[in-house]
Amino acid sequence: MAVNGYDDLSAYGCNRALLEDERTGFGDEVDVEGDSLPRYIDPLNDWGFKRLFGTEVNKEFLIAFLMEIFPDKRIKDISY
Repeated sequence: MAVNGYDDLSAYGCNRALLEDERTGFGDEVDVEGDSLPRYIDPLNDWGFKRLFGTEVNKEFLIAFLMEIFPDKRIKDISY
């Protein structure tokens, strides 16, 4: 699916939050240098999902997500 000319969400900076981490098998990025906190938002918990999809700044993420879930629907805009 295209969002502003991009083929998928991996073109955005939070792509690691949406894709499974190949080293751990979990959605969180793990810093092997010793930092125990994840670098990216985990959309699999309530706070992360709301932060990623529930803000006006990330409106395009929510539209792209909903269009993937409902492929037969065309979503043009969302109001908050």
